Amino acid sequence: MRSILTILFVLCIFVGISHAADPRQKIKKLENHIAVFDFEMQGNADKSLIRALADSVRLQVVKSGRYEVIERSSMDRILKEQAFQVSGGVAQEKAIEVGQLLGVGKIILGSINLVGKTYYFTLTLVDVETAKTVGIEEDICKCEVDDLIAASKRVVTKLLDNCAMPPSVPETASIQAASTVQQNIPSSASMASTAPVQQNVSGSTS
Repeated sequence: MRSILTILFVLCIFVGISHAADPRQKIKKLENHIAVFDFEMQGNADKSLIRALADSVRLQVVKSGRYEVIERSSMDRILKEQAFQVSGGVAQEKAIEVGQLLGVGKIILGSINLVGKTYYFTLTLVDVETAKTVGIEEDICKCEVDDLIAASKRVVTKLLDNCAMPPSVPETASIQAASTVQQNIPSSASMASTAPVQQNVSGSTS
């Protein structure tokens, strides 16, 4: 009896040490949870649009009812607790690692490229567990900056429709995200005061 108690005591100590050795414990993954990352701005695309467009996509995913969306504030809090820093667009490999820390089943990554006067808006849906791309969609918008919110809605709708998953969460709108979207979008007049966009830009879309 004493030997059995000794073995159990040693096992408890070993388990405690193994947990203490890893400061970044992964949260239990929820398959229907998703995280939307800030977008990568390429070419001459205005980097001030990053947060507004990500918020717009986040809001559309919430309204679709297909996923439980991790709010930006919750993402920031969890990453801070795990001593993990993320700012702006991130590479897919790093985003998957962050998704594992957040405990989500899927992540959405995006990029916006401005070539001449045409915006190329790309969204990618990635499975965190397999690290495989589930779907990718692009919207081409020869438009003013004010119209990019509409483009973001189109591309996320196509992405979700083509990677259909039955609605699993109640449809709840994020009021904070909705208000942030319009507040962070600069007007056409303010964009006109900046340096003119180069008409000939070479490079591939992503």
